[in-house]
Amino acid sequence: MIGIIILIKEANIEKVLMKNVFLVMIISALFGSCLLFFKIAFPSHSAPSLNDMVTLYEINQHSIQKVVDMFQSLEFDNVYTDASDVDYRHIKAYDNMPIKFYAYDDDEVLEAFQILFNKLDCKIICKEKQYIYFQWWATFDEGCGIVFSLDGKTPRMFEEFGVRNELKIEPLGYENWYYYYHRFKHKEEVAGL
Repeated sequence: MIGIIILIKEANIEKVLMKNVFLVMIISALFGSCLLFFKIAFPSHSAPSLNDMVTLYEINQHSIQKVVDMFQSLEFDNVYTDASDVDYRHIKAYDNMPIKFYAYDDDEVLEAFQILFNKLDCKIICKEKQYIYFQWWATFDEGCGIVFSLDGKTPRMFEEFGVRNELKIEPLGYENWYYYYHRFKHKEEVAGL
């Protein structure tokens, strides 16, 4: 009789332990999901500094220049790409609507895109008329990265936002390269202008 009671107690303890382990796993998964959501939705870090961008440029100059050369060779004034385009080997041209997809087959360009987007977490690369910019950091209303001037002049980016545009441009220390920080001002901030 005592042996049966001990077996029943051991079986009950095992069931309770399994339930607790399962409960801890569910709570851990939910907690991890919440942390990931808040990290993505509300980035706690600030924009990279000029020195951060100089270092990034110096270490990855070959890949960055490969993309600049490719974008310069295109007949389009406005080109955009992000990590989602790399697997399809295309970029988007939006000089005129509808958006056109430009396919490329250069393996060195593909490798440069893979390094920039997958390894270095570049957000977007965009050519707009007289400049090409690489955005490495962004929130809902801010962006930061490096920009290459195609005409040798200091880039005048995001002018379509008018008084709502706050742009900081500093030389990167390399010819025609600049650090940029952009912030889109909310209506309340410009109401008094």
